[in-house]
Amino acid sequence: MSIASLQPYLTAIAAVVSLTTLAMILRLSVSFRQAARDRAEVLEEKNKYLQEQLAASESMSKRVDEFRALENGQLKEQLRALLDDTGATLDALVVGKVTDSLEAGIRNSIESLVRRMETRQDEIADPAWHLELAKGHMVGHDWLQAAVHFGEYLKVHSDDPVVHFSRGVAFTNARAGRSTDLAAMLSYSQAVAHTADNDIALRALCLSRRGAMLKRLSRLDEAEADLRLALRWNSDRATFKDIWYNLACVHAMRGERDQLLAMVDKLKGSHLEISRIRDHLGTYFAGFAEDEEFSRAIGV
Repeated sequence: MSIASLQPYLTAIAAVVSLTTLAMILRLSVSFRQAARDRAEVLEEKNKYLQEQLAASESMSKRVDEFRALENGQLKEQLRALLDDTGATLDALVVGKVTDSLEAGIRNSIESLVRRMETRQDEIADPAWHLELAKGHMVGHDWLQAAVHFGEYLKVHSDDPVVHFSRGVAFTNARAGRSTDLAAMLSYSQAVAHTADNDIALRALCLSRRGAMLKRLSRLDEAEADLRLALRWNSDRATFKDIWYNLACVHAMRGERDQLLAMVDKLKGSHLEISRIRDHLGTYFAGFAEDEEFSRAIGV
């Protein structure tokens, strides 16, 4: 047979093969589409499950946050109540009227609450939390931590002169060198800046403390200027004594004998301030440690 005679058969065979191939391709296409739908359904189920788990997790996280917020609020109120019951107001703490007279049990309770609160401080945005914690640290004489928490409070209430003053006291009492002395001076300056115009008593107190820090920093002209202005505005007996003591230091550091003796004379009968002078015979008053009249005046 010739190729020409076989052509109809070959054409028929090619058509059958083409139809078979097409049918196979269609079956594969259907299978692929079904497999894709199956995979999509599986992925949808997984996604639905994950969404449900995420929602449950967020709900649980919210409940945990609510519980911790409630617990944190209770800790803050416990500390506030304990401080209030012991009279540990800022006014009392900054002059040391509370901490030295606290019973050991009360002090331990305050310090225990402070430790618990410190473990949670990173999650707290409430400025009142930091204010109570600062007061708690002052009770424990942890001055630098008190200053840290006063600083957190002031990030929100930057115009509070009493808290600026309290932070200055914390830095003053830290006695960690020039850095804390400068920090104290700056805090007192902020307190002066934010004190109400008619609150002369607070302004005098802030200036007296800033003058004391300037004295520590050996900036004697500035120190005397602050102390003299504080003396002019002050009306508090205890603050008068503190100003006279610091002026005595300034005059001693300058070698001004007559002015020094005049300040010491004002301090007669003030056992605390006279004791402070004796404690600093090797520093502020070193130039007069061998002066007989000065020594008699301070009872040495």
